[in-house]
Amino acid sequence: PLYDDRPVRHDEGFNQAHAKMKMKDYVALLKKEPTRYRIFLWNILKVVPQLQKDFSYPDFGLKLMKGLPMLFFGGENSYTFMHYDIDLANIFHFHFHGKKQCILFDQKQNDYLYKIPHSLIVREDIDFANPDYEKWPALKKAKGFVGNLEHGEVLYMPEGYWHYMRYVTPGFSMSLRA
Repeated sequence: PLYDDRPVRHDEGFNQAHAKMKMKDYVALLKKEPTRYRIFLWNILKVVPQLQKDFSYPDFGLKLMKGLPMLFFGGENSYTFMHYDIDLANIFHFHFHGKKQCILFDQKQNDYLYKIPHSLIVREDIDFANPDYEKWPALKKAKGFVGNLEHGEVLYMPEGYWHYMRYVTPGFSMSLRA
């Protein structure tokens, strides 16, 4: 399943795939041209469980959910909207290829992020990579963090942190949850 950056709609399922493609065709597309399509929250161990033997897990001092290594792939300039994860996990986000920009906010910034009431997302028409402060003036008060990931780097996201991920170049990452 592939996802793009179109807004969530009430008449479509949340996290409903926007397209399907064989992995080899998707990788060829990533190499060929920019695409908005992303692979999001893909648990490869469900598809290829024997890979479990190939993983060794780092000791970060937190109990990792070893059955849930989630993979993420994206084309140049594709992104995930600003959100936080429903399970409130601590997340270690390992980046393997390409360049990725990560923008994070803690829950104390909710009043400035244009959060949608009773949801895990903010207004999807806000471009967090290049915010329009005239249109969204409260964003000026939000205190967050920007991380730029390259091959071999790991980003720690504490539980409940808002995050927006943008692929500067085609790339892929894996998240481990604790």
